[in-house]
Amino acid sequence: MENENQNEPVISAIPLPPAVQPKAKMKWWKKILIVLFFLGVLAALAWYNLPGVLNLCCSRDSKLEYDSDLKLVKVDVPDSENGFFDLNEIKAESVYDPPLEGRPSSQFSLSYTYYGNPTPEPWNQQLVDEILAKNQPALDLFSAAAQKKSFQIPSFADPSAVDRNSAFIAMNSWRQLSRLQAIRALSFSYQGKTDEALEAAVNISELGHKIVNSNTEPVGGLVGISMLNLGAQTILKILPYATISTTTLEGIAGRLQIASNNKTGYQNMYKFDYQYQISDLPAQMKEALDSALADAKDEKTKKVLTNLYKPGFYYKPNESRNLYATLTRARIKGINNCSNDSFIENLYLQSQILQPRAKYTENAVGKTFFITFLLSSGYKTVYCRADMLNNVVLAELAIKNYKTQNGKLPNQLSDLFPNYLQELPADPYNRQTLHYNSQKQILYSVGQNGKDLGGSEGADWTQMENPTFKIGF
Repeated sequence: MENENQNEPVISAIPLPPAVQPKAKMKWWKKILIVLFFLGVLAALAWYNLPGVLNLCCSRDSKLEYDSDLKLVKVDVPDSENGFFDLNEIKAESVYDPPLEGRPSSQFSLSYTYYGNPTPEPWNQQLVDEILAKNQPALDLFSAAAQKKSFQIPSFADPSAVDRNSAFIAMNSWRQLSRLQAIRALSFSYQGKTDEALEAAVNISELGHKIVNSNTEPVGGLVGISMLNLGAQTILKILPYATISTTTLEGIAGRLQIASNNKTGYQNMYKFDYQYQISDLPAQMKEALDSALADAKDEKTKKVLTNLYKPGFYYKPNESRNLYATLTRARIKGINNCSNDSFIENLYLQSQILQPRAKYTENAVGKTFFITFLLSSGYKTVYCRADMLNNVVLAELAIKNYKTQNGKLPNQLSDLFPNYLQELPADPYNRQTLHYNSQKQILYSVGQNGKDLGGSEGADWTQMENPTFKIGF
């Protein structure tokens, strides 16, 4: 058995090849990290080149809007009917308006016509006569201008010629003369010359009305509105101290009613502002760029600034101009509404957050210029006060007339309609009838906040929450 076993072939074991080990799969979180890394690199490159990227993909401009409704109309006023030429003869140096002794910071005319002063300047008839006499030639020209049919600064008669090179007229002497005219009216009143006093006062309102309703720059419109206010307040000062005939009261009320129609003038102020701004926009852009380039520290910054002011994502000329048109239309539409304007408020709020988001803001350069216009060209506060004050005067004239004929004050304003008023005077802040309290003998407006507090106390109605006026007769 042993021999048989020894003769059998020996079979050796064949070594097997080593097993192929499967590759370890990359862990999922490593893949995410790699993707995030590459995305971060791409984001950093995009961020670094953000202006260029946005200019490539998002530089399409808007279509320029039709704006002929916002253009002023050319006017043609004959020189013989134009009060401008009378006022233009008045030179600033020819107006004698010295500071009062002991009050070097205040001119004579300002001291005597600041009607809200709780301690008004004591009336000095001798001083008044002296200063009025020295200003008689200028005051005669002021009265002549008020009596002319129209008012128009010739250089603004054709609005298409208005641009940044237009010459603006200095109007400070006109304002001084309007105050001197008010003092002249008060002087007549204190001397018992009531008709002359009211004539002088209403002339101020009439001239202000003509200036407001002309083609003039907003500064001129604001001068006209200041005259409207001054004329109205001067009439309020005269009414308590005089016995006035029904004929005179009705005549003054009729003229003041005409002078209160200033909607076209307020529209013109906004239209002039719009036209001036859009004609001036390219020049403003160039001036701003030149200023920024002068302050730039290196060539890279200068290159970035230059690119920002080129049409693209950050500056869209048509869209910029359309913003001006949109705002102007909104302001014109809101002329008859003196309550807070949500549209304008929203634009203002947007302006507060533009700066930190400018790098991501489409048309950021155009909007920045627009915001400057938004914040500097609102006139609603001024003309709403003028309209309210004018309506107070119309109401007081009617109340004075009623008392002259009936020996007592009306119980309510509706008693004045229709014999003394063709329509009840409105409060422009809520478009309801002006408020009247016969017991307190006051007229008042709810004011800009729109809250009816039953009237306010104080000497200066401009500082009251409810602008309130005492009926002193």
